[in-house]
Amino acid sequence: MFNKALITVLAVAFASNFAGPATAYAAASLPELDTAASFSVLASPSMSAASTGTVVSRNLGLSVGLEASRTGTWVVGGTQHFGATSLANTARTDALNAFNDLAGQGTSGVWEGTPWSPAPGVWTVASDTTFTGTITLDGGYDDVWVFQVGRDMIFSGSVIMAGTAQPCHVFWQIGRDATIASGSTFAGTLIAQRDITVVSNATVDGRILSLDGALTTDRNNISGPTCTAAPTTTGSITITKTAVSGNGIFNFTGTGSK
Repeated sequence: MFNKALITVLAVAFASNFAGPATAYAAASLPELDTAASFSVLASPSMSAASTGTVVSRNLGLSVGLEASRTGTWVVGGTQHFGATSLANTARTDALNAFNDLAGQGTSGVWEGTPWSPAPGVWTVASDTTFTGTITLDGGYDDVWVFQVGRDMIFSGSVIMAGTAQPCHVFWQIGRDATIASGSTFAGTLIAQRDITVVSNATVDGRILSLDGALTTDRNNISGPTCTAAPTTTGSITITKTAVSGNGIFNFTGTGSK
């Protein structure tokens, strides 16, 4: 007869060769943006573009204001939406849901100084903050960063994406007003409760969404972030196990993919 205990051990060993790695708990999770995802810029009563204007790659919208409340020169890659009956107002509702999702995520730690290279997670400051310098986000395709700011934020510096980290997985939840200072290089989706100011020549690889305030820009380029799926790898693996019983030697061979 077969040695049942030995065969059982071999079967478990065989199966373990095809088991994937354990899923790690992610402190930060992606919010659902829904219709807000199609907007590069969204504000409530008004938005303005000073000097030579502002370029946005996707939709532009005012959830309350009408077209006359969008002043200055805008180059829009998508569609413009205005008023309480438009897609902009639907996007405002979806952006608010995302804002509340971000605000409700448990913190991984406190906001730090510069230079800073935070791990993927949720990083929090309860009151006003000014960030000056470089923040490096180094991670993989699916890593997520959430920055929770309780009141006002001034960002002056650069967000550097490293490894295969993606701006589409970076979120800034601002409790009141947000300012991106002159010449800054910013990345991610910024959702503020009130006014947002993007100062001269700052660039944004992401979205700028104000729930209830105005948007002021000056010679900026705001490109809605693209998201690249992590590459999939396929291959085959063949495993041969040998079992010894009282009646002889038996080879078990299995082939699978991983």
